[in-house]
Amino acid sequence: MKKKLKIFTLSLLCLFLLGAGTVAGINIYIIKYAKPYVITPEEAENMNTDCVIALGAQVLPDKTPCHQLYDRVMVASQIFIKGAGKKLLLSGDARSPLEYDEITAMKGVAYEYGVEEKDILSDPAGLNTYASMENLKNEFKFSSTVIVTQEYHIYRSVYIARKMGIDAYGINSDPRPYANIVYNEAREMLARVKAFYMIEIDN
Repeated sequence: MKKKLKIFTLSLLCLFLLGAGTVAGINIYIIKYAKPYVITPEEAENMNTDCVIALGAQVLPDKTPCHQLYDRVMVASQIFIKGAGKKLLLSGDARSPLEYDEITAMKGVAYEYGVEEKDILSDPAGLNTYASMENLKNEFKFSSTVIVTQEYHIYRSVYIARKMGIDAYGINSDPRPYANIVYNEAREMLARVKAFYMIEIDN
């Protein structure tokens, strides 16, 4: 009985180590792949890509953007005004605007930083990073972009976009610390594995 328990325990340990190694390896690969395309706001000036895209995040019950969403649109608006893209694309979840609407909250921030309505495009079906990039390419017919999101999220975003054939660059929007950053980073590690499967295996 003890011998069987020992074998079972060792088997579980091997499976755990194999899984952990796979997750770590995929994360390292995606970060290394995307890192050369992560640039500074100054480097994005006058790039004149098809669009600057700000990716959606949580809207609070009072319909205001969470800090992460606010900062994404703030930085995206600032670099758009300095010529990083021809349009500002706001991509988020706004399928039920009366109940939950990321796009309207994002527009409010863009207006605050001087972006005019005529320069804004909305993607209310940007339910996740993959969908946002797919819509950018297939619905809006764009082939180049500057993506704006937090650092933990930028590598996967650039990886997905470039694997789809989009000439994508990324800019971090981290002007302040965030309360839930540890949770987001842990969640992102698993999200990278999912993205790797969708791009490299499932396609």
